[in-house]
Amino acid sequence: MKKKIALAYSGSFIDTLIIKWLKKDEKINIYILLFDLNKIENISIIKNKAIKLGIKNIFLINKENIFVKKYIFSILKNDFLKDKINIYIQLLLNSLIIKELIKICFFFKIKYIFFNYKYLNEKNLENNFFNNKIKILNFYKILDLNSKKKFLKFCLINKLKLNKISLNNNYKKEIFYLHKYIHYPIYLSLTFENGIPKKINNKKYNPIELLLKLNKIGIISGIKNNFNFNIINNNKLNFFFGINILLFVKKYLEISILNKNILNLKNKISKEYLIFIEKKNWWNIERYFLQNIVNITQKYINGIVKIKIYNGNIFIIKKIFNDFILYKKNKNYLKLNFFEFINKKFINFFI
Repeated sequence: MKKKIALAYSGSFIDTLIIKWLKKDEKINIYILLFDLNKIENISIIKNKAIKLGIKNIFLINKENIFVKKYIFSILKNDFLKDKINIYIQLLLNSLIIKELIKICFFFKIKYIFFNYKYLNEKNLENNFFNNKIKILNFYKILDLNSKKKFLKFCLINKLKLNKISLNNNYKKEIFYLHKYIHYPIYLSLTFENGIPKKINNKKYNPIELLLKLNKIGIISGIKNNFNFNIINNNKLNFFFGINILLFVKKYLEISILNKNILNLKNKISKEYLIFIEKKNWWNIERYFLQNIVNITQKYINGIVKIKIYNGNIFIIKKIFNDFILYKKNKNYLKLNFFEFINKKFINFFI
């Protein structure tokens, strides 16, 4: 009987080396998951790479809207630093890929999942999510590849060719647009419902379309970033500018609407919430419990904010609050709902 192994493939240099190394054992049957966020046009190229490597079981997923709505917008409700936007997006994307790999494992009765993440916490995954039915294999920890020298030795011993890594044309265009700023102000109106952005200039967008449009506006308007060349090379981290705009506007709404005591409580909860993400405990019940408490505070974050973006700066021009009067009348609403969530027995964390 052949051993079945599931893994995610992004077409990267390390992923191809892992597949070549696994293909040396003829008793292994590989199942590949393809997920390429924000670069759907090139997913056919990645699929052709996998076919050339001799992979027959290939699965494609198009869940960009789910990723933005349930993962990115969930951390947008919390308070976090701009410098860590890229880290959180990478961690959330990994958690979504893991969830999709689990579905493949249950359907095809696969007992092994192969990862190439250096800092993956396998014990938390097995205890909180996998229920010890699926074994997790980490490429770096199995072979003890903690340095570049060990990695090169591994490639030489297994006769794996090291080709030069080249940038795609899409990356070169993005780097070009980072230095092609406009010198006139851009005016926007953002509509928020329950702490989530819904409209731009009174026009509804899908979550992925809304974020991509704000991202393009942020790039051409010269919003400051902490990127270097290596970070831009990763296509998974291209939402920085759009999230930066949303984070600024949403913080302004919270300060204008919510009480100081509630804001302090929310800041404490969001710090604990972000610790769960940094420790790769996305599937923990406590993380979902904290998310529900934060969602209560976001019930009254409704309104329209008109902003001006000029020379990389964001200015608030006008604000229209929909539920401001209702919130002032129901100050004790949040306290009552905290007790309701504490008494709630069943929490569905499989979102």
